[in-house]
Amino acid sequence: MSASEIVQDPAFNQWFVLAMSSDLRPHQARGYELLNTRVVLWRGTTEVRAWHDQCPHRGAALSLGKVHNEALSCPYHGWAFEGNGRCSRYPAHPDRQPPPRAHARTFQCIEQDGCLWVSLGKPSHAPPRFMEIDQAEYRSTLVGEWNIKANAYRVMENFLDMAHFNFVHPTTLGAGADSSIAAYQVEAYEHGFIARDCRVVQLRGNLSADAPAQVLYDYEVLGLTVAALHKKTDNCSQASDVIRLLVVPVDAHNSVIRMLVSYDYAGIDGIDDLAVIAFNRSILLEDVPILESQRPKELPLYTAVELSQPSDSSAIEYRRYLKRLGIKFGTC
Repeated sequence: MSASEIVQDPAFNQWFVLAMSSDLRPHQARGYELLNTRVVLWRGTTEVRAWHDQCPHRGAALSLGKVHNEALSCPYHGWAFEGNGRCSRYPAHPDRQPPPRAHARTFQCIEQDGCLWVSLGKPSHAPPRFMEIDQAEYRSTLVGEWNIKANAYRVMENFLDMAHFNFVHPTTLGAGADSSIAAYQVEAYEHGFIARDCRVVQLRGNLSADAPAQVLYDYEVLGLTVAALHKKTDNCSQASDVIRLLVVPVDAHNSVIRMLVSYDYAGIDGIDDLAVIAFNRSILLEDVPILESQRPKELPLYTAVELSQPSDSSAIEYRRYLKRLGIKFGTC
């Protein structure tokens, strides 16, 4: 993909959870990768900023530099960049005013719901909200963070897929002898879509389950690589689990996965965050070998490349969604 194609690709105008708020202390800088681009996240006293992790002087990584109040300095020659990205000082020439071109390349960054959202381009809308984070009936915990040798869109499709439960997660999300998936409805909207009332029988859908039961899923795609699963049983009025998948497309073949879970059964039979983390982590790690085995590595957007079955309605809609956005990065 050429430089001009990268700039024009709509993937660069999307929001991604590049890190969690807790990952970045005051006066700290850290380097990340997003869409083949090096990014430095740095926090001054309070505000977090996202810049290209490359000094415009001699290309050193700004993430190796130091934060002083609301300025970040380059580790190589000490050029000091203010919060707006403008260089304010050349230590080698303290009497010289840096020109406007001495400017770090800045990206959009929003801190909300414990997440650091970054867009490398010009997003048309704000990042989605995670409402349960602030609701008293739920506890929320980060299950973990994983580097995986798989395409981010493949990871998203796996999260939306129910037909693999019996084969990849037989002792938890599976249903024993019954592998059937009932029809469900998918509703598209401007910035994503939702699959409602997806019904499956599971041996143990979450830690509070003490017997096999039918579980209702609502899957919602909230952004290019952000999705939420609302899980409840037939006799529940609200979701017992809200599981959010936050995927960073490092490049077309590699991703970082985070899973953020909100649950309403804390304290039942001694259930706590550590138990919820261990349970969900074990399920996610069962997916990794499958995801890393898939070929082609990029996500095919056209039916001639891969076959589908009726239970793939969510995956089919996800591919339509990428087509509507005009995404080329990471697809084939």
